[in-house]
Amino acid sequence: MPAKKERHAAKVQSEPLLLLMSEGSEHLKPVWEVWSRNSPDGQPPRWRELPELLQTVLEANWLEGLPRVAFEITPTNEIEDCPLAPSRYDLTFGDERQVQHSLRRASLAGWNAKVRRTVRDGEGEDAVALTMTADDQCVVCMERRRTHAFMHSDTGDGHLAVCGACAEAYKAEATAGGAARAVRTCPMCRRPFTAVQRIYQ
Repeated sequence: MPAKKERHAAKVQSEPLLLLMSEGSEHLKPVWEVWSRNSPDGQPPRWRELPELLQTVLEANWLEGLPRVAFEITPTNEIEDCPLAPSRYDLTFGDERQVQHSLRRASLAGWNAKVRRTVRDGEGEDAVALTMTADDQCVVCMERRRTHAFMHSDTGDGHLAVCGACAEAYKAEATAGGAARAVRTCPMCRRPFTAVQRIYQ
Protein backbone atom coordinates (compact mmCIF):
# COMPACT_ATOMS: atom_id res chain seq x y z
CA MET A 1 0.00 0.00 0.00
CA PRO A 2 1.60 3.30 -1.06
CA ALA A 3 2.27 5.85 1.63
CA LYS A 4 0.02 8.87 1.62
CA LYS A 5 1.72 12.09 0.75
CA GLU A 6 1.02 14.80 3.26
CA ARG A 7 -0.04 18.07 1.81
CA HIS A 8 1.06 21.20 3.50
CA ALA A 9 -0.85 24.14 2.16
CA ALA A 10 1.15 27.33 2.17
CA LYS A 11 -0.56 29.90 4.31
CA VAL A 12 -0.81 33.06 2.28
CA GLN A 13 -0.85 36.28 4.20
CA SER A 14 -1.18 39.43 2.21
CA GLU A 15 -3.03 42.70 2.23
CA PRO A 16 -6.60 42.41 0.92
CA LEU A 17 -7.20 43.70 -2.57
CA LEU A 18 -10.23 45.96 -2.54
CA LEU A 19 -11.88 47.11 -5.75
CA LEU A 20 -14.82 49.46 -5.70
CA MET A 21 -16.53 50.17 -9.01
CA SER A 22 -19.18 52.69 -10.02
CA GLU A 23 -22.33 51.74 -11.93
CA GLY A 24 -20.49 52.86 -15.08
CA SER A 25 -17.51 50.53 -14.32
CA GLU A 26 -15.26 53.38 -13.21
CA HIS A 27 -12.75 52.57 -10.48
CA LEU A 28 -13.66 54.32 -7.20
CA LYS A 29 -11.44 54.85 -4.18
CA PRO A 30 -12.72 54.75 -0.60
CA VAL A 31 -10.95 57.35 1.54
CA TRP A 32 -10.87 57.53 5.34
CA GLU A 33 -10.39 61.00 6.81
CA VAL A 34 -10.02 62.37 10.33
CA TRP A 35 -11.23 65.77 11.53
CA SER A 36 -7.97 67.55 12.31
CA ARG A 37 -8.42 70.22 14.98
CA ASN A 38 -4.77 71.01 15.62
CA SER A 39 -2.64 71.27 12.53
CA PRO A 40 1.15 71.68 12.83
CA ASP A 41 1.20 73.88 9.73
CA GLY A 42 -1.25 76.37 11.28
CA GLN A 43 -4.14 75.45 8.95
CA PRO A 44 -7.72 75.76 10.27
CA PRO A 45 -9.57 72.59 11.35
CA ARG A 46 -10.47 70.42 8.35
CA TRP A 47 -10.85 66.84 7.13
CA ARG A 48 -7.44 65.27 6.51
CA GLU A 49 -6.83 62.00 4.73
CA LEU A 50 -5.35 59.20 6.82
CA PRO A 51 -2.11 57.65 5.49
CA GLU A 52 -2.35 55.18 2.59
CA LEU A 53 -0.89 52.49 4.86
CA LEU A 54 -4.04 52.64 7.03
CA GLN A 55 -6.60 53.04 4.23
CA THR A 56 -6.69 49.37 3.22
CA VAL A 57 -6.72 48.11 6.81
CA LEU A 58 -9.61 50.38 7.81
CA GLU A 59 -11.62 49.64 4.67
CA ALA A 60 -11.19 45.86 5.00
CA ASN A 61 -12.23 45.87 8.66
CA TRP A 62 -15.21 48.12 7.93
CA LEU A 63 -16.37 45.91 5.04
CA GLU A 64 -16.08 42.83 7.26
CA GLY A 65 -18.54 44.47 9.66
CA LEU A 66 -16.16 44.60 12.61
CA PRO A 67 -17.20 47.04 15.34
CA ARG A 68 -13.71 48.51 15.84
CA VAL A 69 -10.08 48.29 14.81
CA ALA A 70 -6.89 49.20 16.70
CA PHE A 71 -3.70 50.48 15.11
CA GLU A 72 -0.48 52.11 16.22
CA ILE A 73 1.68 54.86 14.83
CA THR A 74 5.13 54.67 16.41
CA PRO A 75 7.98 57.17 16.09
CA THR A 76 9.82 54.61 13.92
CA ASN A 77 6.93 54.12 11.49
CA GLU A 78 5.69 57.71 11.64
CA ILE A 79 4.28 58.67 8.28
CA GLU A 80 4.99 62.00 6.64
CA ASP A 81 2.03 64.39 6.58
CA CYS A 82 0.06 62.13 8.93
CA PRO A 83 -2.64 64.04 10.85
CA LEU A 84 -2.12 61.75 13.88
CA ALA A 85 0.69 61.90 16.42
CA PRO A 86 2.60 58.71 17.29
CA SER A 87 0.37 56.69 19.65
CA ARG A 88 -2.02 53.74 19.82
CA TYR A 89 -5.51 54.40 18.44
CA ASP A 90 -8.91 52.67 18.51
CA LEU A 91 -11.34 53.42 15.70
CA THR A 92 -14.99 52.56 16.41
CA PHE A 93 -17.09 52.18 13.28
CA GLY A 94 -20.48 53.86 13.15
CA ASP A 95 -23.40 52.98 10.91
CA GLU A 96 -22.92 56.02 8.60
CA ARG A 97 -26.51 57.09 9.34
CA GLN A 98 -27.06 57.88 13.01
CA VAL A 99 -23.69 57.05 14.59
CA GLN A 100 -20.47 58.54 13.27
CA HIS A 101 -17.15 56.74 13.09
CA SER A 102 -14.92 57.87 15.98
CA LEU A 103 -11.25 57.66 16.84
CA ARG A 104 -9.86 57.47 20.38
CA ARG A 105 -6.23 57.91 21.36
CA ALA A 106 -5.32 55.27 23.94
CA SER A 107 -2.49 57.17 25.64
CA LEU A 108 -4.39 60.42 26.13
CA ALA A 109 -7.58 60.23 28.20
CA GLY A 110 -10.46 62.17 26.72
CA TRP A 111 -8.87 62.63 23.26
CA ASN A 112 -11.18 61.68 20.42
CA ALA A 113 -11.87 62.75 16.87
CA LYS A 114 -14.51 62.23 14.22
CA VAL A 115 -13.68 60.00 11.25
CA ARG A 116 -15.51 59.76 7.94
CA ARG A 117 -15.43 57.52 4.88
CA THR A 118 -15.87 59.08 1.46
CA VAL A 119 -15.77 57.53 -1.99
CA ARG A 120 -13.86 59.37 -4.72
CA ASP A 121 -13.72 58.94 -8.46
CA GLY A 122 -10.57 58.81 -10.59
CA GLU A 123 -10.25 62.61 -10.48
CA GLY A 124 -10.44 62.78 -6.68
CA GLU A 125 -14.00 64.18 -6.63
CA ASP A 126 -16.70 62.88 -4.28
CA ALA A 127 -18.27 60.13 -6.42
CA VAL A 128 -21.52 59.82 -4.46
CA ALA A 129 -22.33 63.53 -4.57
CA LEU A 130 -21.72 63.72 -8.31
CA THR A 131 -23.70 60.67 -9.39
CA MET A 132 -26.82 61.00 -7.27
CA THR A 133 -29.43 63.69 -7.61
CA ALA A 134 -32.01 64.47 -4.93
CA ASP A 135 -34.60 62.51 -6.92
CA ASP A 136 -32.41 59.39 -6.68
CA GLN A 137 -31.80 59.60 -2.91
CA CYS A 138 -33.43 57.31 -0.39
CA VAL A 139 -36.29 59.24 1.24
CA VAL A 140 -35.42 57.84 4.68
CA CYS A 141 -31.62 58.15 5.10
CA MET A 142 -31.01 60.53 2.14
CA GLU A 143 -27.53 59.04 1.69
CA ARG A 144 -27.82 56.15 -0.73
CA ARG A 145 -29.56 55.54 -4.05
CA ARG A 146 -33.21 54.38 -4.11
CA THR A 147 -33.32 50.70 -5.05
CA HIS A 148 -36.49 49.35 -3.40
CA ALA A 149 -40.17 50.08 -4.00
CA PHE A 150 -43.15 49.75 -1.66
CA MET A 151 -45.77 47.70 -3.51
CA HIS A 152 -49.53 48.23 -3.06
CA SER A 153 -51.75 45.26 -3.96
CA ASP A 154 -54.98 47.31 -3.90
CA THR A 155 -53.84 49.60 -6.74
CA GLY A 156 -51.19 47.39 -8.35
CA ASP A 157 -48.55 50.10 -8.23
CA GLY A 158 -45.60 50.97 -6.04
CA HIS A 159 -43.30 53.78 -5.00
CA LEU A 160 -39.53 53.62 -5.55
CA ALA A 161 -38.45 55.18 -2.28
CA VAL A 162 -35.65 53.58 -0.23
CA CYS A 163 -32.15 52.10 -0.38
CA GLY A 164 -31.36 48.47 0.44
CA ALA A 165 -30.39 49.17 4.06
CA CYS A 166 -33.58 51.09 4.83
CA ALA A 167 -35.67 48.47 2.98
CA GLU A 168 -34.20 45.77 5.25
CA ALA A 169 -35.14 47.85 8.31
CA TYR A 170 -38.75 48.12 7.04
CA LYS A 171 -38.87 44.37 6.32
CA ALA A 172 -37.53 43.53 9.79
CA GLU A 173 -40.11 45.77 11.48
CA ALA A 174 -42.91 44.27 9.37
CA THR A 175 -41.78 40.74 10.28
CA ALA A 176 -41.51 41.53 13.98
CA GLY A 177 -45.01 43.03 14.08
CA GLY A 178 -46.30 45.67 16.45
CA ALA A 179 -44.21 48.39 14.76
CA ALA A 180 -45.15 52.07 14.77
CA ARG A 181 -47.56 53.21 12.05
CA ALA A 182 -44.78 55.08 10.22
CA VAL A 183 -42.93 51.81 9.64
CA ARG A 184 -46.03 49.91 8.52
CA THR A 185 -46.85 52.38 5.74
CA CYS A 186 -45.19 53.53 2.54
CA PRO A 187 -43.05 56.63 3.24
CA MET A 188 -44.29 58.25 0.01
CA CYS A 189 -48.07 57.94 0.30
CA ARG A 190 -48.56 56.67 3.89
CA ARG A 191 -50.77 53.80 2.71
CA PRO A 192 -50.14 50.23 3.91
CA PHE A 193 -47.85 48.22 1.61
CA THR A 194 -47.87 44.51 0.83
CA ALA A 195 -44.20 44.04 -0.13
CA VAL A 196 -40.88 45.82 -0.49
CA GLN A 197 -39.46 44.93 -3.90
CA ARG A 198 -35.92 45.41 -5.28
CA ILE A 199 -36.08 47.37 -8.55
CA TYR A 200 -33.28 46.92 -11.09
CA GLN A 201 -32.61 49.84 -13.42
